[in-house]
Amino acid sequence: VTYTEQAPVDYEDWAQCFGSTMTITVPPGLYWAYDWSDGSTANTITVTGTEPIQLNAMNSCGSYFFEWQVGPTDCLQSIYVPNSFTPNDDGRNDVWFPETYNVTILSIKIFNRWGQKVFEGDEESKVWTGNAFNGDYYSPDGAYTYQITYKDHSIETHEIRGHIVLIR
Repeated sequence: VTYTEQAPVDYEDWAQCFGSTMTITVPPGLYWAYDWSDGSTANTITVTGTEPIQLNAMNSCGSYFFEWQVGPTDCLQSIYVPNSFTPNDDGRNDVWFPETYNVTILSIKIFNRWGQKVFEGDEESKVWTGNAFNGDYYSPDGAYTYQITYKDHSIETHEIRGHIVLIR
């Protein structure tokens, strides 16, 4: 009979934001002694860098060695949404689109003042040229409402809403 000890924490490797700390806790009751790579002996370790984390854990069945790698990641994220644009084909400010960093656009919806959806897009098609209803006609001057759903670097979903002024 072969028995393989399962890692005491449900992670294989971690990504940690630059300059942040992370606490790893082994659930109580699995082991009765801990020897972490930093020399601590509690069931919890605080990690501040990106060095490998090693744990030698002991229980009544023996001693077990675990190792995890912590990789640095850029956790900065931003989404800039312009509040106006002028789709008049003069080569300046003719299209509207949100500018993103470490953010993935899941959906963009733009509505006119009557609540009709005039544009819908996603990460691959996030540029609005001022057309409406699949290009059937151009939207007139005025205020429009946008709804953007996006996910950040940690895969959490967020939604923002705001207004756009279209000036022809």
